[in-house]
Amino acid sequence: VEQPLPGGATLRVEASTPTEALAVLAEFLDGVPDSLDLAPWLRRAQESRARDDPEQAVVALESALSRTTSPSEQAALLVTQGNAYYEAKQFEQAAAAWLQALEVAEAITSPPERAEAMSVAHNNYAILLAAQGRPGEAEGHYREALRLRPDYPEAHNNYALLLADRGRPEEAEGHYQEALRRRP
Repeated sequence: VEQPLPGGATLRVEASTPTEALAVLAEFLDGVPDSLDLAPWLRRAQESRARDDPEQAVVALESALSRTTSPSEQAALLVTQGNAYYEAKQFEQAAAAWLQALEVAEAITSPPERAEAMSVAHNNYAILLAAQGRPGEAEGHYREALRLRPDYPEAHNNYALLLADRGRPEEAEGHYQEALRRRP
């Protein structure tokens, strides 16, 4: 799981479940002074997801969103909210959260931080579009994620899967290789 963080950083968590990944994110934010107010809400979201209660997870994430004016934190929370909706198979809400994250991320003043937030939202939205049988739209979002962040291994891998499914194995191979090179 990848989560953009304030300051242009990305937290990458190797976890067996999204719930476990959210717990790690909440624990990490406990130590980040600007985000202390958000950590309890992220923890509540994690606990709700662990209880298989995505509605309460979304409520907790909405509470966190209401407590910050930082575009970086808002974009990160919206991506997380989209992930919770996706996990709950609430695909329209997931799409709306990721598209809102893209809008909010436009206000991030740091170009690397903005690119990071937007690339994750584009990648996640592309996964949803591909799953919905909209490969042309998905391809555009994967391309945008990679334009913003050419070093994004997950987007390379996901784009390669889409290209292979669309009968373009030569193009897919290059993206698979790039994903492996960046994250062996």
